Amino acid sequence: MNALNVKVPVIMIHGKEDNLVPIEHSREIFANLKKSPCKKILEVEGGHNDCRSHNDLNIIRDFIMHFSFDPLI
Repeated sequence: MNALNVKVPVIMIHGKEDNLVPIEHSREIFANLKKSPCKKILEVEGGHNDCRSHNDLNIIRDFIMHFSFDPLI
């Protein structure tokens, strides 16, 4: 599995009501990210392509900002 070789920070976002990709698939990939220096899985309300809450977006932004040299404005 390619996830075993990932060596960069990873955030995974998966909708709890996703009827296209089973959430177990994301959980399996996440479990295999053993070399990633920082990893986070965010299981959010909604389906595959639904809009995300402001709270979810803030969590995603904060994760990205932590590894970014230039702050997003």
